[in-house]
Amino acid sequence: MAEETIQVSGPDELEARLADYFKLLGCASRIHILRVLLRGEAGMEELSEGIQMSPSALSHQLRILRGAKLVRARRAGNDFSYTLASDSVRTMVEASLACVEAQSRMA
Repeated sequence: MAEETIQVSGPDELEARLADYFKLLGCASRIHILRVLLRGEAGMEELSEGIQMSPSALSHQLRILRGAKLVRARRAGNDFSYTLASDSVRTMVEASLACVEAQSRMA
C-alpha cells in the first residue's frame, strides 16, 4: 500500500489573523481591560480607577482594542463609554480565561 503524502503549507489568512489576536492579547493590561468590560459598559473614569492606569495609557490601550474591533466606544456627552464589541469577543475572553484556569488547576 502506498503511503499518502500530506501537503503542508504556510498559514492561511484566517490563521494569520488569529495569530494577530493572540499577539494583541499578549498584553496583560489589555486583558485586564477586557475582563473589566465583561461586567458591562464602563466609562474612562471607571476604567482608569478599576485598572489603576493613567488616563493616557488607558486611552492608548483602548485605541488598540478598538482598532482590533474587540472594544466599541459610545460617545456620552464629552466622554466615552466602552463595551466589548460583540458576543463573540465575550465568548473568546471567557473561554481563554477558563482555559488558563483549567491549566492552572492541572499543574
